[in-house]
Amino acid sequence: MAPRYVTVVTCGPEHARRYCIMDDNHNYWNEKDQTWTRISKEAGLFADAGDVASTLRYLMVTQVPGVLQRFIVPVVVEVKGMEPITPEALAEWLDTAVEISLRDPNGTGPGGAMVMMRMDYPQLEESADE
Repeated sequence: MAPRYVTVVTCGPEHARRYCIMDDNHNYWNEKDQTWTRISKEAGLFADAGDVASTLRYLMVTQVPGVLQRFIVPVVVEVKGMEPITPEALAEWLDTAVEISLRDPNGTGPGGAMVMMRMDYPQLEESADE
């Protein structure tokens, strides 16, 4: 069976924005029953982007056989302002402002592997380097 292409979609009015997960055949992930459904009203709703991202990652990882490897790539974030900010404030802002994506035309990954990227904001720390 070919892996499902899954994505996060928004639903609800802007003042009460929610997220759900949909596959490439317009099936919705029912978080309560841990099943896929064609009925949008049965879709699991997530209020927090972090929660939906964790579930999305779980769905992607569990459908591909093999060994999960982890590589760490440093990302440098520079901030210049009138006053210093805390790493916690920056991590909170980055969590809502940054989206990482991979360019689809380049394929799924080396050797047909599925490649996923995410930022681990709780591990954000200030660097002494300039």
